[in-house]
Amino acid sequence: NGCAPIMMSHRSSDIVVIIGGRSGTLGELAIAYDEGKLIGVLTGTGGISDMVADILSACAKKTGAKVVYDSDPQRLIRRLLRAYKTQHFRRSSCFCGDQMHREDGDGEPVLDLDPVCGMKIAPGAAVAKRKINGKRFVFCSNECVKRFDAEPKQYA
Repeated sequence: NGCAPIMMSHRSSDIVVIIGGRSGTLGELAIAYDEGKLIGVLTGTGGISDMVADILSACAKKTGAKVVYDSDPQRLIRRLLRAYKTQHFRRSSCFCGDQMHREDGDGEPVLDLDPVCGMKIAPGAAVAKRKINGKRFVFCSNECVKRFDAEPKQYA
């Protein structure tokens, strides 16, 4: 359909790539954008991919998503990986895995918060955990763990 997270669910993907596409791709784009994903758009391939900039401009909504546009597929992937490794890894999917089954009284998933960056983390999806004075802390990335370990009193 033009959306290429190798058809894993966009919810478990940290990067979504849009190539061409029609209405299904438009739906995947909307969900990925609303969830703050890192999105690559291969321009010059027709369909939705050539309209993404206009669509997102019309939405005028800040979601934390980062969109990278390029007409060269290899360069697009390099740019996406660089963006992921240097900045977007902090927003990795909090919906991955089958650990999202802990719910509150209203049936809503219970998410932990990274004490360093405040990112919501699904149960079982933490990169690391720490326990200080009986209190448990979970982290979304190794960078947050390093910052916490350097000054635990600041975050505990």
